[in-house]
Amino acid sequence: MSLPLNQVVLGDCVEVMAGWPENSIDTIVTDPPYGLRFMGKEWDKALPPVEAFEQMIRVLKPGGLAFVMSSPRQDLMWRMCALLEGVGFEMRQSFLSWIYKTGFPKAYDVSKGIDTRNKRTAQDYRDLGEFIKNRRIELGLVQKDISKHFPSKTGGLTGVVSNWENGSCIPNDEQWDIIKDILKIKENPYDKLIERVEADREVIGYDGRTANNSIFNLGIQEKWALTKPNLPEAKQWDGWKSQTGLKPALEPILMVNKPFSESTIVDNVLRWGTGAINVDACRIPIEKGDNSAHYGGLHETPAGYSGGFSEGYRTKEKEGRFPANLLVSDGALDTGEITKSGDLKPHHNLSQDGEGYMKRNVYGKLKRQTETYNGDSGDQSRYFDLDAWAQHHGFLDVPKPSKAERDFGLTSQPLRVPKSKFNLNDGSKDMRFDGVIPTPRRNIHPTCKPVKLMAYLIELGCPPGGIVLDPFVGSGTTCIAAKRLRRQWIGIEIDPEYAAIAEARINIKGPLDQFMEVNDVH
Repeated sequence: MSLPLNQVVLGDCVEVMAGWPENSIDTIVTDPPYGLRFMGKEWDKALPPVEAFEQMIRVLKPGGLAFVMSSPRQDLMWRMCALLEGVGFEMRQSFLSWIYKTGFPKAYDVSKGIDTRNKRTAQDYRDLGEFIKNRRIELGLVQKDISKHFPSKTGGLTGVVSNWENGSCIPNDEQWDIIKDILKIKENPYDKLIERVEADREVIGYDGRTANNSIFNLGIQEKWALTKPNLPEAKQWDGWKSQTGLKPALEPILMVNKPFSESTIVDNVLRWGTGAINVDACRIPIEKGDNSAHYGGLHETPAGYSGGFSEGYRTKEKEGRFPANLLVSDGALDTGEITKSGDLKPHHNLSQDGEGYMKRNVYGKLKRQTETYNGDSGDQSRYFDLDAWAQHHGFLDVPKPSKAERDFGLTSQPLRVPKSKFNLNDGSKDMRFDGVIPTPRRNIHPTCKPVKLMAYLIELGCPPGGIVLDPFVGSGTTCIAAKRLRRQWIGIEIDPEYAAIAEARINIKGPLDQFMEVNDVH
């Protein structure tokens, strides 16, 4: 069967990939379910099945890289690693850390939990109403037989019994005693429900936040209700959160590969086009203040030297800092302290290591450096700056996918609030029942990653003209990045709604968008 190149395939990725030839995909870049059950989503209730990873390694070419994003939660990351290693992926590489400073914790508020632990739920109301109704029918009574005991101020009948039975409200203590007498109710599970003291928290304002963090990356503004503790115990524990309450600032990207089929990296690369990483395409630019001196000051290549420079200096052919296993967005490492990276002056010695790279070393055969390598100055994030890389390659410099980037190509889609465990009505409520006032959007996928992050991974692992696969494509970001980098791509999505969003974002007609445009420099 031929591959469905440059298409979003609707279906289960296990079944879809099962029909493909083995050793046919160059690189996999994917953001699969983490097993968090994020926002109550059914698709995130567990990690993907082992069969999905078995198919992924089967269709990947020998030596081909798979970049698999994972939750930073230790138990979930460990399970993801176990799945990958269990099907045969090699895990000798370091994972990549993507860090940023715009996250906020999604943790359980202990103080709020104390205030609301006695709060009656809608299900409590319905259960009590059903109990009253069944008992009334069992005794052969009609609603009027009970309503006459609860007259209105003018002496007429009220609809209170009907309201109780349909679960719209519950009796107070005094009313409940009368109902129990009429319906001959003795032992029952609802006395404690009636006796509960609800400690409603006073809303004292709203806090507008941008909902970006390691797992969610919503990129939208929401208003969060600020409430005041009520009960004495709630005041005592104000400010305490669940143990998952650390601010997220890092997301791991597991970098694994299918074992080589050939005995050497050279033979594997020549046969399959896989087994190496494109270091030069992923160098982090060195800012020098103007384009003429953008990447540093080396004018000649040392005799006999063909490699890059440790810490990122360059020859005419090698531009920017050597890529690291750390990617930084939105200046997450910046402290406000401007430092200068060290220059390499003519008196410094360089030696060539076993991998062919030049470095300072007091051991082994030394070579005297004859040229000057200028450093640069700036804050700490510049050494690992994903934003600088993206900007140099034509991608918009944003820390997370903005609303405009998320919704690009979706102008025909209605604005709505996505269905979640906080809002079960899929956009019909202005405020979720956790007190948040959400912002409607067109792209309702909750874990949309930035195009530039996927583009960096594709550049690192996929050769020009190669095929990029995302078996859990969601709203299509991986395919957007692959298309703009002129790679062939395949996305698989099991949810028809997400697949339609991905299609619209990927196939928007017209000039290349500012979030996705790249230069012919790869």
